[in-house]
Amino acid sequence: MKSTLPLLIFDTNILIDLWTQRDEGTATTLVSLANTKAEILVPEFVREEFRGTAHTWIKAERRRVELFEKNIASWKRPALLSAFADGMSEATENAKKSIGILNENIDVIYSSSIPTFARIVPHTQAAHLKGELRYLSGRAPDAPSKGLKDCRIYEAVLEIAQGDQLNNRDRYFVTRDEDFRKTSLIDELASLGVTLAHQVGKLYAALR
Repeated sequence: MKSTLPLLIFDTNILIDLWTQRDEGTATTLVSLANTKAEILVPEFVREEFRGTAHTWIKAERRRVELFEKNIASWKRPALLSAFADGMSEATENAKKSIGILNENIDVIYSSSIPTFARIVPHTQAAHLKGELRYLSGRAPDAPSKGLKDCRIYEAVLEIAQGDQLNNRDRYFVTRDEDFRKTSLIDELASLGVTLAHQVGKLYAALR
């Protein structure tokens, strides 16, 4: 059955926004359009990267808090600094609790939330291989830090768009990643009827 609902393909950073609410809920409002105003797809590779990225972030933040606690300990001896140290210790405990909640929410987002608003598209061997070849050839969105992952995500997006050609509808690749904002990529996506959308708030306003 053909669909006329706008198609939204989410990148990993949009799922991170949902998890952390760092965009003040804008990504959540976009999700509220699912099934009535838009069809949302999440490539399987994106879903897996979300979980891995989230766990890596949690580990890094816990290390930062531990280092901060060690620094605070040295402030407790001088009388003039001890009051500040007590206040900072309380703030640190609150930070640890918040990090713990975020950690628990990773699997909630991964296992429960994403399937409620999005169709998860299996990652194919073809997209995986094309992504690797794109990366090896140095083509965008190849970048020093996470080029291979981005190349595989991009090829997954192209594959989804190509498979959706029978549907006469608007298509959007929703990402805040600047590595995708290259003219060559924007033009290639446009040839498949896909618009690169990096301003989530504006996209929501246009679709609602």
